[in-house]
Amino acid sequence: RGDVKSFPKGATPIDFAYSIHTDIGHTCVGAKVNRNIVPLKYQLKNGDTVEIMTHPGHKPSKDWLKYVVTSRAISRIKQWIKTEERERSVSLGRDILDRELKKRSISLNRFMKEPSFKKFLEDQSLLALEDLLALIGYGKVSVHYVMNQVYSVDTKDGDTDKDQAAILDRHKKQPKKAAAGISVRGIDDIMVRFAQCCTPLPGDEIVGYITRGRGVSVHLAACPKLQEMDNERIIEVRWEVESGQTFPVNIRISCTDKKGLLAELSSVISGLGINISYADVATYPDKRATFGFQLDVSDLAQYKKLESELKKLKSVISIERQRKPLEKSHRRLTS
Repeated sequence: RGDVKSFPKGATPIDFAYSIHTDIGHTCVGAKVNRNIVPLKYQLKNGDTVEIMTHPGHKPSKDWLKYVVTSRAISRIKQWIKTEERERSVSLGRDILDRELKKRSISLNRFMKEPSFKKFLEDQSLLALEDLLALIGYGKVSVHYVMNQVYSVDTKDGDTDKDQAAILDRHKKQPKKAAAGISVRGIDDIMVRFAQCCTPLPGDEIVGYITRGRGVSVHLAACPKLQEMDNERIIEVRWEVESGQTFPVNIRISCTDKKGLLAELSSVISGLGINISYADVATYPDKRATFGFQLDVSDLAQYKKLESELKKLKSVISIERQRKPLEKSHRRLTS
């Protein structure tokens, strides 16, 4: 229409779309600048004439947060993501609860009318069934714990009443807080643990997997185990590491054997301020030796620096980052 709009430096057509209307932003599928089609991450320049192309039913992409700079666009996209994550978790929680109720030949309608269920919601400060379903879907609360509270049945998957009650208590009382160096988009106060199959480090590309009643497990985005898992349970997570926080990494170093080799490797590792929490060594008749180390590093960059320094040693043949925990023996190492 010829209206002039002002934007901060680095603004993109997505910022422009949200400045017009939230629905225009959400359904944006493309843009023309000066009548030429441009990528949505195109940075607008003074004097540009912008036209937004929309499509009904289109949804924002999480990647848009990398390209937008205006507070309006950022808040609208984040709000949509949070709503979408909650809706997906409610749907997942409903499926989990339905399966459990069917095992016991109980209808959802009958379950909701139970006086003990209503009291359970009140005790946990949950306003409606959807709030409980969201907690189950997120993996914050086990469905077996819920059944135990409503029908006084035994839990089955190792969850204890005490553990689950503590989770719900944190949900009610504690402020938002990142756990274990990980922020789960759209979800606050959730159990987070690192998957033992791939041991990610800050700097690695990661995803979260909603487990059944045990919170979110964090995997490398390229972890082969994810291929065996339910795609509906995979969510976006990001690193949120505090200063001084360390993470375990396992490495296997192949070397040409020589006297004092362990001391030489240990000197390089400690020289970078890295702690060795476990070490194992094996020697072979052909004058080779392999060293397995479990180290505490701050991030991927520090690990890459260590790799670079170790490769400078003449005795080192190869270095491999191990995705799985080292098989620990009880040998005492000397050099």
